[in-house]
Amino acid sequence: MTENKVGKVTHFFNKISVAIVELTDGDLKIGDTIHIKGHTTDLTQKVESMQIEHKNIEKAEKGQSIGLKVSAHVHENDIVYKVNKRRAMARSKSKQKRRRLKFRLKRKRRKERAKLQTQIPKQPEEPKVITTETVG
Repeated sequence: MTENKVGKVTHFFNKISVAIVELTDGDLKIGDTIHIKGHTTDLTQKVESMQIEHKNIEKAEKGQSIGLKVSAHVHENDIVYKVNKRRAMARSKSKQKRRRLKFRLKRKRRKERAKLQTQIPKQPEEPKVITTETVG
């Protein structure tokens, strides 16, 4: 999975468990998976509720500050990331494809080498003649 930064937490309301998030780098919508990471925070959850000025919204764009219902305590200046699952899957599939092609190429080269070795007749070695001279 890959993650893209979308913003940061600017305030947290403890009693109602709502984080105010300023979207500085991307968009968010209901159903997105987010990862909030900070010095002591490491939270991954789906976006279930967002509001601007006490009105529910489906999508928030870059530059807006939103109220986001969170499942655990977060802190000011924690970074909010949007988790992208598709890209990670596509990358892993392409990686698998590269591995398969590499394996096929190796197998093809091995077969070609074996074929060449069987086609080349082995030259019989000439017997080496060892002469010993006697000094007389």
